[in-house]
Amino acid sequence: MSQPRATSCRALRGAFVLVAILLGGCSRPGGEATADAGAGDAGDAGDVGEGSAASAANAANQEAEARAVEDGGPPVDGGAPEGAQDEASPAAAPEDGAVPGEARRVMVRRLADDPRLSRHKETLKTQYGDKLPWPLEVQTAALPGGREALLILGPPEAREPLVLVLDASGAQAWSKEMPLVGVIPGVRELAILGAPEGGVALAFCEPEGKFAAVRHWDAEGGIVADYEVVEGGGCAALSAAHWPGRGFVVAASGPEGARAQVLDRQGSRAWGRSGVLLPWHATPGAPVSIAPSGEGVVLLQAGLAEGASAGAAGGGASGVLAIRYDARGNMLWRAPLRVGAAPQPATARVGVSAREGGAVRALVGGRAVEIAAEGQIGAGGARSAGAR
Repeated sequence: MSQPRATSCRALRGAFVLVAILLGGCSRPGGEATADAGAGDAGDAGDVGEGSAASAANAANQEAEARAVEDGGPPVDGGAPEGAQDEASPAAAPEDGAVPGEARRVMVRRLADDPRLSRHKETLKTQYGDKLPWPLEVQTAALPGGREALLILGPPEAREPLVLVLDASGAQAWSKEMPLVGVIPGVRELAILGAPEGGVALAFCEPEGKFAAVRHWDAEGGIVADYEVVEGGGCAALSAAHWPGRGFVVAASGPEGARAQVLDRQGSRAWGRSGVLLPWHATPGAPVSIAPSGEGVVLLQAGLAEGASAGAAGGGASGVLAIRYDARGNMLWRAPLRVGAAPQPATARVGVSAREGGAVRALVGGRAVEIAAEGQIGAGGARSAGAR
C-alpha cells in the first residue's frame, strides 16, 4: 500500500480531479480541523466486514418504520413530520455482531426535528453556511459500540455531502467535510454504510453514471481503499448495504435496468466484472432496496416482469418485484416474486428489513409483507414464483 499523504481541505476545495487512487477526504477528528491521510493502493484489499448493534441501528430503524407505516406513518423517503423522531430499541446483532442492511434515510426540515443535528449545528454551519439549505437528507448507518455514521446531503442542486461519525454519547468522533475529495465534481447519488471493525464506507456514482464506487475509511477516519464496484448502465438511483461476513452490496439503477454487485471481503467483485442485471424491466429512476439475510441477499425494485406487458392482467401490472441471490450471484428462486403494487411515486424506496431464518419483511402499499428465504410470500402477499 502506498504511503499516506497529508491533504489540506481548503487547498483542494477547487481542485477536483479523477485519479486512479483517490484521496481520503478532508476530516475533522473530534471537531478539530486536521489533515487526512492519503489513499492507499486500491488494489490492496480492505476487509469488508462486520459492524454491530447500535441504539439507532438500521434493523431497528426499519422495524420502527414498519410500525409507522402500518399505523399510517410516513414511508421511507416521506420525511419526518415536524417535531417527530424515530424511536427504536437496539437491534439484535447476528452471530458475527454485525447489523446488516441499508442506512436509514429521512428528510429533515429543521434542526429541532433531529437532536443530533441540533447538537452539531456548528459543524453544519461550517459546511453549509449560517443559512442551512433545507431540507437536508440524513442517512444513518449503525456502527459497533453504539456509534453512528451520518451522511448529510443538501438539496439536489447543491449536495455538498458531509460525513459525521458520532460516538455512543452522541459526541463527534470524526467527520469528513469533503468525503469525495479527488473525485470530479457533480456526484449526486451517495449512500453510507458500515464497514469492518467500526469503519465507514461511502458508495457513490460517477456523475455520468459510468460506474459506481465505494470509499472505505477505518474506525478513526483514515482511508483504507477505494473500489470501483459496478460498471456502466447509468445511475439514476444508488443503493448500498453491508452483508455481514460477505462484503458490500451495491446496486445502481439506470436506463438499461438495475445492476447489482458484491464487493467481497478481499475487495474483489464477487458477482463477475459487470455484476448482475436484475431480471425485470425496472421502472425508470426506481431505487433498489437491499436486504442481506442469512446466506442470501434479497433485492427489491419497482418494475415489470420480463415477458409481461404493462396493464396486462395478473402479473403483467407493474409492481414491486423481488429476487434472492447467494454470495456468488446465483439466483436462489426460479423467478422474481411480485410482492405488491408499485409505490407512489414509483421512485420511492421500498422499506425492507431482515428477519430470522433468511426471511425479509417488505413494506408495500402501507402493509408489511413477509417473504420466506425459500421464496414463499406470507398471508396477504401478492404471489410467489416458487423456489429451487
